Amino acid sequence: MKKKNILNALMVLIVAVIAISGVMAVKSLKGPAVMQPQNDDVSVQQQVQQSEQQSVPIFVAGKSGIVTVQRSGIAYEVDENTAVKNGDIIRSKVSSEITLSENGKAVITLGADTELKVTDADTLAVELAEGEIFVDRRNTDKPLVVTTEGAVFTPNGTTFTVTAHKSAYTAYVYSGSVTANGEKINESVTAEAGRTISAVADANGNVTAKADYFTVNALSDWQIGKLQNCGVDDSFYFTTEDLNKVVANREAEKAAAQQALMAAQQQAVAELEAQQKEYDENYQKYLEAIEKGAQVTTDADGNIVVSTPANSCTIEIRCDTILDNMDNLKEGKEGYVPSNGKILSTVQASFEEGETVFDVLKRVCSKAGIQLEYSWTPMYNSYYIEGINNLYEFDCGSESGWMYKVNGWFPNYGCSSYTLKDGDVIVWCYTCNGLGADVGGRVNH
Repeated sequence: MKKKNILNALMVLIVAVIAISGVMAVKSLKGPAVMQPQNDDVSVQQQVQQSEQQSVPIFVAGKSGIVTVQRSGIAYEVDENTAVKNGDIIRSKVSSEITLSENGKAVITLGADTELKVTDADTLAVELAEGEIFVDRRNTDKPLVVTTEGAVFTPNGTTFTVTAHKSAYTAYVYSGSVTANGEKINESVTAEAGRTISAVADANGNVTAKADYFTVNALSDWQIGKLQNCGVDDSFYFTTEDLNKVVANREAEKAAAQQALMAAQQQAVAELEAQQKEYDENYQKYLEAIEKGAQVTTDADGNIVVSTPANSCTIEIRCDTILDNMDNLKEGKEGYVPSNGKILSTVQASFEEGETVFDVLKRVCSKAGIQLEYSWTPMYNSYYIEGINNLYEFDCGSESGWMYKVNGWFPNYGCSSYTLKDGDVIVWCYTCNGLGADVGGRVNH
């Protein structure tokens, strides 16, 4: 009996030792955290100063949504105030964001659906695999290197973003300058404030890079939001007022699209009311379906079939810029330009999860009987729209052609690479001058 009690005591002791070892192992894996304040009067800056003895150069200053870190082969959700280590792979999920700070100052902010590897936490060297990061290095002399597939971006006292999308990388420089180089890059390129560096990798990993100008209208809503919060100063090539104006214009354009959609819905309701006698039994179904954005069809027996799409967007096709440039229009093309400049007024279109702007354009043109011609561009891994309604590139000048925007923003990649979200507002517009300047898009110099 005495031996049995001793054996039980030894087993309890062994289990306790294993449990304590497991806890210590997890704490060792996650690394030190920035010291927590003892009361509300202790600032984040003081926390960092208190943690200097732990040699924590970079830590998680804030996050929203789900963000994970993979460390030593193990992935777990990251907490605020966690120190960043060499080799960490940080991944932000949909509608998530995370900010890494150094001495209480924001260093890098990761947008949604972004993967970033910390290759050297001491010298601030990171590798961007996919997504978008915002970097503000105005108030420090410490170097920072952002590596992508075949291209290395080295900023100098800079505020900039880098986007990575299917072997295409773009750095937007807002202040200071950024240099792109690397072993497989065609040549070193430097961009000052107000310019971009676009880098595209081919199948062999060789990178073609070039610098170009951009306007505030070319920035995404996420980029503008980061810029509004970072404190725009005289080193930027634009002002806070410029940013606020773009935001206001986009909100107004989206409101106008909603009004146009409401007008179209009201017109459809009026048409249904005219057919009330024929469809009296299913009249209410028509009204409810239209209000909810559903598609209403009839089967072979004349029965009404109501299908509610999981996602919907609006789309419009316009060429009103040609009306101001008729002297430059190719002979014989006049008949393809509507008097009001609208090839397709704003309509609602449904789409499945994962479909793109190109998928909706092709489906809507087919349904409306609008001519559409396109070709595949392997370099950009996307379809290129050559002509709509028999109006093609260069039909109205050497800088003319088709462009698209979503929610007021002109994306910097092909329409078959833009994955739609519910409620998106799509506008296809024909540019005649300035390679998009006359429709509010990107300007090239």
